[in-house]
Amino acid sequence: MENTNETVDDISTEESAAVVIIDNHDEPDHESKFILKVRGGNPKTPDSDRRPTDPVGLSRSILHVLEENPEGYCKLHSVGPTALSCALAGFRLASMSYSARTKGTVLVMTQSEYTATVAGNKTRGVCTRIFPIPVAYQL
Repeated sequence: MENTNETVDDISTEESAAVVIIDNHDEPDHESKFILKVRGGNPKTPDSDRRPTDPVGLSRSILHVLEENPEGYCKLHSVGPTALSCALAGFRLASMSYSARTKGTVLVMTQSEYTATVAGNKTRGVCTRIFPIPVAYQL
């Protein structure tokens, strides 16, 4: 698996989708806006900043990034089982919506590990890369 030593230092929040966009100074600017950070956490907490990412909002963000990125991909960074579950649910919703809008194209994903810094501690996360392919190559 690929290990891309990335650090999550500067974080800005996208309000409507409850997704955090990573602003990583080690990466080129054109790439960092195509990476979405998926939050985990307790869904019952009263603080909206500590709740997990909403999969419906995440799917909309994925579709938006796919439209904006000239290279045609979107990356999701997630740390922990709750965040990974939200990332996969968001991918499934985006995939269904994308397939309905585009004839003959489906979304696929690949996953790799990356190293993140959360609260000053290094930890492993999962980087999910989403991109469209023609249905003929789906198998």
